[in-house]
Amino acid sequence: MNELKRQQTEGNDRCSYIQADVCYIESLRTAIHQIQCLYGGIENIIHTAAVIEDATIPNVDFASFDRVLDPKARGAWNLHIVSQELCTSLKTFVLLSSIR
Repeated sequence: MNELKRQQTEGNDRCSYIQADVCYIESLRTAIHQIQCLYGGIENIIHTAAVIEDATIPNVDFASFDRVLDPKARGAWNLHIVSQELCTSLKTFVLLSSIR
């Protein structure tokens, strides 16, 4: 994150950092709208949510499972909803995930 901020302040217009939590749809709407105001229509979305809480299966509890799964599942759904509402020029919508 610090590297992204540094590049942005050095006048490199190829890099921007806009923070949003995909688990909260209003936060996501605000970020997507902000991106569109700055750069125009969004053509591609790639969702690569990751929260790491390493544990063996017997040591996984519901709360930690929820913390890991929420950005993947709810984030994907929220991106789907917001992209339908705001991204009329969308060409690709890619979801990437892994479970180790």
